[in-house]
Amino acid sequence: MQYVYDGDTLILKDGRKLRLIGIDAPEMAHESNPAEPLATAARDFVRQQLRSNSKIQLQYDNNQQDQYGRTLAHVFLANGENLNAQLLKKGLAALYIWPPNTTYAHCYEQAQRDAIQRQQGLWQLPAYAAQPLSQPAAQQKLPRRYRGTLKNVQRTRQGLDLLLIDGQDSLKLYIPQSALVYFDLSSLDAMRDKALIVQGITHCKPQKTQCSLRLSHPSQIQFD
Repeated sequence: MQYVYDGDTLILKDGRKLRLIGIDAPEMAHESNPAEPLATAARDFVRQQLRSNSKIQLQYDNNQQDQYGRTLAHVFLANGENLNAQLLKKGLAALYIWPPNTTYAHCYEQAQRDAIQRQQGLWQLPAYAAQPLSQPAAQQKLPRRYRGTLKNVQRTRQGLDLLLIDGQDSLKLYIPQSALVYFDLSSLDAMRDKALIVQGITHCKPQKTQCSLRLSHPSQIQFD
């Protein structure tokens, strides 16, 4: 290993930049942006694991590179442990499944669920608790969790639109056409009027009162 940028991005000895699949770790400080909570802890944990396990094995998934040219992989340490899952178990990264790289989606989902139940790492911080819909994080970088009741499930030409509500507040959810293959539509319809927690990155357009959140994988939805 040549260099560890942060909890999810490394430089290999051959010069390739490696991005760990299925997770999103806090970013270190860069330019005018301060470090995100636990960014240093996540980076140092990866460094320590790589010092203790000098040889690693990369397991690729369906897509081996992202749009930035980074190599995408699940990282297995010399002791057999999955580094991606370890970061989730420690609460040093948030679940971030991006199809079609879904090989260990269930494993990673369970790892994060365990960390949340034990309030490990990020999940002991108020900002990462399930938030009311009145407080969407407009400038967030890590996935956050939101609580509400599902009301609308509507097919469109672009995919599927859903509406999560909490009193007078709402959050638009959408599943793009390309991601529908990963969802059971009858299960989604059965979630109407149920209390849910959804996880993802919200996008709030300027001068728009309603934010939206993209759903790319079922791991982003759970019953409250």
